[in-house]
Amino acid sequence: MKKVLNNLLLLLAFLIPNIVLAAGSASGSVPETIENGSNVTFTVKVSNTAAWNLKLSGTGATNDCSQIYADVTANGNNTSKSFTVTCKATNIGTITFTASGDITSADGTNSNVSITKTVNVVKPREKETEARLSSLTVDGYSIDFNKDKESYSVSVEPSVNSINISAKAISGRASISGTGKKELSADGGKYEIVCTAENGTKKTYTINVSIIDKNPINVKIDGVDYTVVKSAKLLKAPTNTTECKTKIKDIEVPSYTSEQAKITIIGLKDNEGNIKYATYDNDNYKLYNENKSSELLLYINNKHLDGYKETKVTINEKEYDAYEINDRFKIVYDMNLDNGEYNYYKYDTKENTFQYFEIGSKEETKKNDSNILLMTTILFAITTLCSVGYIVFSKLKKH
Repeated sequence: MKKVLNNLLLLLAFLIPNIVLAAGSASGSVPETIENGSNVTFTVKVSNTAAWNLKLSGTGATNDCSQIYADVTANGNNTSKSFTVTCKATNIGTITFTASGDITSADGTNSNVSITKTVNVVKPREKETEARLSSLTVDGYSIDFNKDKESYSVSVEPSVNSINISAKAISGRASISGTGKKELSADGGKYEIVCTAENGTKKTYTINVSIIDKNPINVKIDGVDYTVVKSAKLLKAPTNTTECKTKIKDIEVPSYTSEQAKITIIGLKDNEGNIKYATYDNDNYKLYNENKSSELLLYINNKHLDGYKETKVTINEKEYDAYEINDRFKIVYDMNLDNGEYNYYKYDTKENTFQYFEIGSKEETKKNDSNILLMTTILFAITTLCSVGYIVFSKLKKH
């Protein structure tokens, strides 16, 4: 094979006068150390070579591997190429890689190749669990960064269309996603920067960007501060409502009305940038929550109901005032958003369903009947005891 390759190269050199006459060379490379169980690649690079006949192999702390390369260039000219063989480390120790054979340059010069490289195989170290950032910045803005604090707020002028976020991890083996240039939405936006530790543990930092409102409408509901949303793009129309405009403190804001329920609903934003809804009536605000059950769409309110014990009930993750029937059933006062009528409804805490509850209904009648029965039983017992006592007393008196 070697003789055939050499003869072929001499023929090509005679036919192609522009061949560069230079001796070929070869070199090999491997990493110094790898962890047991991982793969390692031995690379041999040849230069000024028009033909090659090489065997690459690895022995020692490995499953043994080898690769043979034998070929010539298509045009007979010298070239540079790389050849590889990859082995997997199977135990602690060393892996010895060798490259043997020969290479031939375009002028027919043949060179022997003999390369040996050694890799140390060590015990795998434990992967790092550090998933915190050492720095987090927004170009042009100041944030009070703390590696253990996960949420930050930045306010920008209405003319700002984008921000640039940069971050650095505490561990050099951790990776970061979510940085770079971010286009802002109508309300600014919420941007997450995720730091992933070498072992896969993640920590998420959030930057809430808000557009500066030079004339905010501030609202406080149940001790929580909100601002009225002035952009309809940030809102979604509640069920069975029509989008319109409402003036609050001489400022026109997007709102929604329900003809059946006769209510006006506006959008609010809390300090974390979360959007919520509230009913609005002459500077009076109340958080609005739709509760759907079967074909009912209800807006839960509050009204006192005599004869029942006051309690609390959680419906769709929100707590409401209610009245107790038993452990399973509660009574709530709701507006039916389909017709705007207020009524009491019996709520099934197990099935998450509502049923119209009529004052004087069977449940209430049963309750009253139970009370009457109890009183009757007590009176009967008292009367009986008095009669027995009288009879005993009379007999004792005669004696």
